[in-house]
Parts: sequence; C-alpha cells; structure tokens
Amino acid sequence: MWKLNLPRPAVSISHQARFYFTEMGSKRIGRRLAAEAERRGHCVKVIRRKNPSGGNIAYADDLQVALLPIHKTKNGRIWHKEFDE
Repeated sequence: MWKLNLPRPAVSISHQARFYFTEMGSKRIGRRLAAEAERRGHCVKVIRRKNPSGGNIAYADDLQVALLPIHKTKNGRIWHKEFDE
C-alpha cells in the first residue's frame, strides 16, 4: 500500500479496524490494487457499504475509511472493543 502513496493516519488506530476505500479511493487506487492482487493469485472481494455509522469510524480521508467492528451484548447494547482496551 505504501507504494500507492495512501495517506497514513497520524494517530494510532486499533488493530481491529478494517480499512475500506471510499468511492474516490476505489476509482483512483482500489481497482488497480484489486487487479494486481488477482494477478498475483489472491482472492479479491469487493464490499460496498453506504454511509457507515459515524460511531464506528476510526479514521477517514478522501480515499479511505477505517471502521471499528461493532459488538452487540446480550442486552442489545452496542460497544466498540477499542474503547474497552
């Protein structure tokens, strides 16, 4: 990814965060990255998600967004693991 000049968050982000390309990032970088990964024999899966909950966004810029996983407790409460560590 560093060869693609993606901005890197200036702050530490939970290792559980998952990075996704924004629509602009997909057009500028994601398609090339997916093509190269497939060329190297990797399985590529495209996940589209519109308007993720603001509560689980750990980082965002014009090209990418990092989302924290949402966990639900038995009583239905939602929490983010990063905040309990």
